[in-house]
Amino acid sequence: MSAQNYIDIGVIVVVLILAIRGMQNGLIQEIAALIGFVLGLYLATKYFALGAEYIGYTGLEFENESISWILSFIIILSLVWVLCLVIGAVVSRFVVIMPSLNVINYFGGYLFAALKYFLILSAILYGLSQVEFLKKPIADNFKATATYPVMMEIAQKIMNFETFKEMQKEMSKGVSKISNKAKEDAAKQGEKVKKDILDSVLQSIK
Repeated sequence: MSAQNYIDIGVIVVVLILAIRGMQNGLIQEIAALIGFVLGLYLATKYFALGAEYIGYTGLEFENESISWILSFIIILSLVWVLCLVIGAVVSRFVVIMPSLNVINYFGGYLFAALKYFLILSAILYGLSQVEFLKKPIADNFKATATYPVMMEIAQKIMNFETFKEMQKEMSKGVSKISNKAKEDAAKQGEKVKKDILDSVLQSIK
């Protein structure tokens, strides 16, 4: 058996093992979790600056404004994700009392989770393959496998969806905004430290 076959088997085994969690959660809970994460990520990326303003209204202030932005991002993502999980849990409780639907929910959760983790692995592999120094090693080691072409094709199609393109743009703008703000705050802090040191030196001379 070649190394490429072992890679294919490894990918399949990892996906099937991770999918066991989906069987425990059920189809409804798995769908709710995925929707919550994707929607939360989108809303957090789009409205983290607005959320930071509301954090300021509570009286919670940070010297470095980028910290409040990051906190706002985490809060929005968490709230949306948890809300979707709660909705999924409530709906799942009604399904449990109906045996026929419970079986579908049980095995459907496994299949959905397997698909979800395969897509996640595909997205990770696609992302890594876009890194300049990893392109050649990944192509050389994975191109002969059965799973690599499928994973790359799926990932490319996902990335080409308008919704994901919009999310990528918003995330890129958000990350850039936070990064620039952090640099600006760091520069201001550096200037403040310099001024304090200079004042201390002048004070000691006097």
